[in-house]
Amino acid sequence: MSRRDADAEADEFADRGRYRRFVNPRWARALRLVGCDREWTHGEGVHLIDSQGRRVLDAIAGYGAATVGHNHPRVIEALRSALDRRTPGMVHFGIPPLAGALAEALLRRSAPSLDKVLFTNSGTEGIEAAIKLARASTGRAMIVHCDHSFHGFTTGSLSLVGVDSLREGFGELLPSRRIPFGDLEALERALSPRDAAAFVVEPVQGKGVRIPPDGWLPEAQRLCRRVGTLLVIDEVQTAFGRTGAMFECVSQGVDDPDVVVVSKALSGGMIPVGAVLARERIWRAMFSSLDRALVHSSTFHQAPLAMSAALAVLELIDDERLVERSARLGSRLRASLESLRSRHRSLGEVRGRGLMIAIDLEPPRPLRGRLESMLWPQGFVMSLLSEGAVLAQVVSQRSATVKFTPPLVLDEAGVDRIVAAVDLALARADSGVIDGSLAALARMARNFLRREPTRSLDAVTRSVRRHPAP
Repeated sequence: MSRRDADAEADEFADRGRYRRFVNPRWARALRLVGCDREWTHGEGVHLIDSQGRRVLDAIAGYGAATVGHNHPRVIEALRSALDRRTPGMVHFGIPPLAGALAEALLRRSAPSLDKVLFTNSGTEGIEAAIKLARASTGRAMIVHCDHSFHGFTTGSLSLVGVDSLREGFGELLPSRRIPFGDLEALERALSPRDAAAFVVEPVQGKGVRIPPDGWLPEAQRLCRRVGTLLVIDEVQTAFGRTGAMFECVSQGVDDPDVVVVSKALSGGMIPVGAVLARERIWRAMFSSLDRALVHSSTFHQAPLAMSAALAVLELIDDERLVERSARLGSRLRASLESLRSRHRSLGEVRGRGLMIAIDLEPPRPLRGRLESMLWPQGFVMSLLSEGAVLAQVVSQRSATVKFTPPLVLDEAGVDRIVAAVDLALARADSGVIDGSLAALARMARNFLRREPTRSLDAVTRSVRRHPAP
């Protein structure tokens, strides 16, 4: 090893040590446990390159945020141009022209019922704003949401998360009612007291890529309208082509929602940005007078870098026809994965829309213990990374579901590479090869438990089986 390489390796270990010491030691240990404690030094299109020069196809893409790939030249140029203009970013007593341009661009691409845009820094902030809009507009407090839903980690958004393990330990949350996803009768019962300000729903659920029955979302809107409840669509994961449609709710037949929340893909994962699109009458209920013109705001919303990146991404989606590309390549990826079921007993259901796809795994043989059973899907994902150079994620702590959300600039060769990696990992699972790495993973987890005697088995398996976001 050269002196230069040795110095670089020493710097990498120092960076890891600083992260463990000063940021999140628990997460650093979990990453080490599942073989993901790498330092990613470069991002190019659909690929990540680590400090050892290993090139990996990123099929997570920042939980779907890196829509146009990592470091797209046009987005970088838009950011450089914004910096060169030296536009002041923190002047709130003035009219930011880029915010107006982006709002117009968003509304032009969205449902015709939407008239106003409120910018945020993230999806969870968008849900918080939507809750306030719904409460101000209806005078009600209750929010209805779905089982298995995910809407963010801030306190208001967490009140609408349908995963109990994420809600535990934070005390009393906002009043809410939970229904099974796709159940119209349950929704009708939840709305019947006529006290719900909004029904907040993902058109396709990010956790597990659950798709509602045909016609469910328009019928849900009809039920909401009948009792004066707003329909709030959380498109944080699904919008801007991820599901093969610019907005998934429109493709499912809801072209006049009350509120739509977007984020993630809006800047291509380069700069934090989000937006809430709403009907004017709903917007006016919150911003009801001059003295309430700033009743909802934040320091960094409408920042010129965020606006510039988002405008560039919307133009890229149009110019490169990424919505159509997602629909076409997503169909090919699903069909190719589905074809593997005839050869591999470990592969269960394949489902998805566009380039938002999940597969369910089934252990090919009884596993030895509870820990091995719970960690088996993570062993599969580790095999995808180590043998197939594809980065994917386990999304559920109760079912063996692996999710793929690659950048929309993926090409046919990238689709084939994902399929080949899954094929290889399934073959290894069927033949028992993964069992060896799984045993090592379980030993590491047990050592982790011995070092963390206050942590339960469930807590450890939760931390090592999923990333902390959908």
